[in-house]
Amino acid sequence: MNYVKAISDALELAGYAASGIKYLVDHSGDITKKLTELAKMLNSAKKLMDTAADVVPIDNLLDKAEEEGVSTSDGVDTANTTEPAARPEVPVHVPKPKTPAFLKAAADRVAEFADEQKAGFERRKLEAEMLKAVHDSKQKVLEGATMRLPMTKLVEQLASDDEAIRIANLGVLDASGCFAIARYGKLDFGKDLTDYTGIYVGKDACVGEGIARTILPTGNSDVYADLKYKQNVWVYVFSCVPDKLDEKYEALVQLLEARESYNRTEADAAKTVA
Repeated sequence: MNYVKAISDALELAGYAASGIKYLVDHSGDITKKLTELAKMLNSAKKLMDTAADVVPIDNLLDKAEEEGVSTSDGVDTANTTEPAARPEVPVHVPKPKTPAFLKAAADRVAEFADEQKAGFERRKLEAEMLKAVHDSKQKVLEGATMRLPMTKLVEQLASDDEAIRIANLGVLDASGCFAIARYGKLDFGKDLTDYTGIYVGKDACVGEGIARTILPTGNSDVYADLKYKQNVWVYVFSCVPDKLDEKYEALVQLLEARESYNRTEADAAKTVA
C-alpha cells in the first residue's frame, strides 16, 4: 500500500468536508442535522489519518520521501544526492562473426592456387632434372662412340695414303655395329654433342656399308641433303656384336630421339605397312 498517497487522500477528503460546511451554512436550514453529519465525516477522516499515522509515522514517511527524491513541498522535488550503486558487470557474449561464403570460397581458391603453384614448381623442377639427365646421357653416349669425327674428315681419312689410319678406320667400319649421322650448326664444333638439329641412326653387319648406303641419293634424303649443301655433319660409330645389334639400335634411336628427326621416314613407312 502507498501510505503517502493514502494520507494525501485523507487530507483532500478533509478539504471537501470544509467546503461542505460552508455550503451547509449558506444553503441548509437544518444546521444542526448537517453539522452532526459533518462531524461524523470529520471523525471518519481523522480516524483514517490516525490509522495511517499508526502504521507508518508521518515523520518517517517524509524523511523517506526526501531520501527517495519525492516532492515534499510546493511541488519541488528534493534532489537525490546519493550516488547510485555500481551495477555488477555482466560479461557480454559477442558471437564470432561468420565468414561470408564468398570470402571462404576465395580463401579456399587461394589455398588451392598455392597448392597448384607448389605442384607446378615441383613438376617443373622434376622435368628440368629429367631433361638434364637425358642430356647428360646423350652426351655420355656420343662421347663414348667407338669413332666420332666430322663426315668430311672421315672421307679424307679413307682417301688418305696413311695406311695405319686406313686400317684403323676399316677395322671399325668393317665390323658390325650402329651408327649415327648428325647435323649441327655451322659454328658448332661439337662441344655439346647433343645440340644437333637433325640426326639419323642406322645399323648394319658392316657399319661402313651401312653409312655408305645412307649418304647416297637413294639413302636417307635428309642426310643426303645435308651433305649436298655442305652442312656441318658428324658421324658416330658404335661397335657391337651381331646378336646385340637390334637392342643397341633401338636404345640409340630412343635416347637420341631419332624417330622425331631423320628416322621419321622409316617410322612412317612402318606405320604404312602395318
